[in-house]
Amino acid sequence: MIFLRQNTATRVTVGPFFDKTDGITPEVALTATNEKLTFIVDDGGVPTLVIDTTATASGGDNDFIHITNDDAGYYDLELTAAQTNYVGRAKLAITYATDHCPVFHEFSILPVNVYDSMFGMDNLQVDVTQLLGTAWLTPGTAGTPDVNLKLLSGDATAADNAESFFDGTGYAGTNNVIPIVTTAGLADDAITSAKFDEVTAFPLKLSDVGSTQIARTGNDSDTLETLSDQIDTVCVFDASIDSVVLAAVQSLYAPAKVDDIPSSDITAIKAVTDDMSEMLEDDGGVKRFTANALELIDLSSVTFSMSGMGSIACTYSLTKSENGLPISNVVISVTTDSTGQNVVASGVTDQNGNITLYLDAGTVYIWRYKSGINFTNPVSVTYSLSSMSASGTGTTATQQSNSRSRVTYAGSS
Repeated sequence: MIFLRQNTATRVTVGPFFDKTDGITPEVALTATNEKLTFIVDDGGVPTLVIDTTATASGGDNDFIHITNDDAGYYDLELTAAQTNYVGRAKLAITYATDHCPVFHEFSILPVNVYDSMFGMDNLQVDVTQLLGTAWLTPGTAGTPDVNLKLLSGDATAADNAESFFDGTGYAGTNNVIPIVTTAGLADDAITSAKFDEVTAFPLKLSDVGSTQIARTGNDSDTLETLSDQIDTVCVFDASIDSVVLAAVQSLYAPAKVDDIPSSDITAIKAVTDDMSEMLEDDGGVKRFTANALELIDLSSVTFSMSGMGSIACTYSLTKSENGLPISNVVISVTTDSTGQNVVASGVTDQNGNITLYLDAGTVYIWRYKSGINFTNPVSVTYSLSSMSASGTGTTATQQSNSRSRVTYAGSS
């Protein structure tokens, strides 16, 4: 049995065709126009002759072509959509007495949905159209059946009462045990003492009315009224408590003052300034540092706390240009201008020649000072979140023959 799709042009395999003389030798070179086709369909239970003609070789309704590379006597036969536009059983006979034995095939032409569901192209349509021989009602919402309850436990009256109860019209039957609900709310006396347990219904009793409803006490002797009073007490403004909170907040955000500098730092700074007269000399009316001025300052005893107020922790490193060794105890001053007026950070490099400066993103000017080291001041450095480190070099100064030294800025950056 070969299945065909209704009203669909198709090509079917027919055969095998055997030689009429011995009945076993496959015929693989038949002439299409010699082949007589007879196709009969049981249309509505009535056999109907649909095809009664010879096959065509090419471009016709019923092209008959040998299947390429076949050696068993099979052929490709074309059927038109009109020739398959039936539903039911069908038979096909292909004859030509001169060349081969007759060939017969049986078909079953199926509705499109049935055929497609069988071969995975669609779902079999099983719509409900009748129930016990009665047409199914069209639902109000497509895909959702309307359900009308006719009986409840075999009782039509019970079904009607259920409808009245749930549709809002209400049902006040004498045997009704469900509280009556109306649009006005809960009916008077719907909850009786028999249905109310004081133990589980805490904190109210049946006798509680008016003020007694909030005077009922719990296990910890608190009433709703006393709890409310306690909440009010907590929320009352307390000047003494608020002043403590305010002072704490102010201490977090108050700006730094001289009083905040540790006394040990002040003592160290004073020791340096006391020796200032020994660090200066007169050079034609101009005060200059002596050659050993910076050597008199013990920078290790001074804590510099002006490393900046910016949002980025930037590092700056110094090494000697001649040997790459780190330069420690270099006084660093950072300004936002090339003239050195607006100082935003300062400090001293550590033993590794490094210093951490807290700066905002942008370009700054760095000034470097140390006795015996020559620097070119200032150098401009641009810091950002993606570039938070920079470095520079200094050159060891050569001794001059006189007792004092002029600082010359002739080093690399």
